[in-house]
Amino acid sequence: MELLIKKEFKNHKFTFLGLYIGFSLIMLVLTMFYPWLSLLLVCGVLLVILVFRYPFLFLVLLTFGFMLHPMLVSKILVNKFQLTGMTANIVLSWKDVLLILVFIRSLFDARNRQKHKFLPIPFFYLLAFIFLGTAYLFIKSDFIRGLSGYRYDYEPFLILFAAYNLKIDRKKIFRFLKAFLIFSFLLAIWALIQANILGTKFLFENGYGNNGYLDPAYFIAGHTFQRAMGTLAVPNNYGVFVGISIIIAVYFRGFFKNKWLYYIFLTIQCISLIETFSRSAWLGLIMCIVIYVLLEKKKKLFMMIVFIATIGSLYFFVMLITNPDNTIVNYLIKTITLQDSSSLGHWNSWIEGINFITNNPIGIGLGIAGPKASALTGEFLNVESSYFLIAYELGVIGLLLFLMFNMSILRVFKKAYRVIKEEESLFIESVFYSWIVVSVSYFFLPSYQEAEVQILILCLTGLALNLYVEYKIKVENNRQ
Repeated sequence: MELLIKKEFKNHKFTFLGLYIGFSLIMLVLTMFYPWLSLLLVCGVLLVILVFRYPFLFLVLLTFGFMLHPMLVSKILVNKFQLTGMTANIVLSWKDVLLILVFIRSLFDARNRQKHKFLPIPFFYLLAFIFLGTAYLFIKSDFIRGLSGYRYDYEPFLILFAAYNLKIDRKKIFRFLKAFLIFSFLLAIWALIQANILGTKFLFENGYGNNGYLDPAYFIAGHTFQRAMGTLAVPNNYGVFVGISIIIAVYFRGFFKNKWLYYIFLTIQCISLIETFSRSAWLGLIMCIVIYVLLEKKKKLFMMIVFIATIGSLYFFVMLITNPDNTIVNYLIKTITLQDSSSLGHWNSWIEGINFITNNPIGIGLGIAGPKASALTGEFLNVESSYFLIAYELGVIGLLLFLMFNMSILRVFKKAYRVIKEEESLFIESVFYSWIVVSVSYFFLPSYQEAEVQILILCLTGLALNLYVEYKIKVENNRQ
């Protein structure tokens, strides 16, 4: 990239000089009449330069930024500075601008490389899925409403393409993983402090309240216990995040200098996962462990899991007998027996979803179904599953394409980590099992439209596919 710019500069010196003089004159006029606009323009130019110079750094910052945005920017910053209207929209759109810049920068790395010859199968299903959504944007929906739904559905996929296209070596990826583990550990500590010490007072003081009330999603058993959510939008999203961080920590325990640091990390993460009370995240991690045991044929691990499950069941039984009025015990019993309103809601939502899809097999278009659409339109279609949400919008064909995309990712990663014998295989395998956690959560949550969930798993997926394709190119070149 730098050599290309230097070459173009030598060949077009006067063109660059003219652009420089023109830009300087524009900045002079703006500074005289619109100082804030000129400052914004200068910052924008500097941001573009930095993104193009350090694309991977901004990919990492963007991934972490999406995790921090819901609380630090969307709530605390907007509330403390009383931002409203256009100003608030500009501040809140920082991540979208940065995502587009990183994506554009990645296209420069994609040129003149052999990656297009080895494009993994998941991209073909994804491109078909994107094409279908684009078609629905014009033929099936109110365009403005559909455009909003299109953004929620498809914007996170930009980071998948960016992570795949960028020229990245394995050392940078492993530095990213180390930074991710540190970040997730600090976030877990914050989640426990916020839920158990700062409590609801912190939420009210930072813009979470609505007419003196807090969303019931932040609590279990009425308002008895506040659920841990870190800086993410809701506890369920944070639960999926913690599940992914636990998987990566298990695969890269070598990053920890001492065993006690590793066990402290896992302990804190497990406690924060429990305090999310996200049953979908719990189930996702359990399914991940079960599939791991079945695929890898780990008999000792299977016996250990059976032992832990037995001890846990006995402990729960003792708690039930000795303290039958315990709120948490009652909560778990109602969950298992489907007496809990949330569990019952999932079941009813699935029944309603099947009936709705049967009556609308080609879908109703973008920006109409789901909680994101409800916040904008005031109308609400009860969709508590990402798979049903996609079927609501894009019909049965859209759902099949998305399922094929998911399954093809798992298939490619399963093949990849068994073929690659180097350290990269650990990363690809960890992303494989992380996808299982996310895929299970899709059954119970509309997290397909939650950017902080999508950005993380798609970034990891793009990096893993990047490594795998680079390995295939290396093998192909060695054969020639």
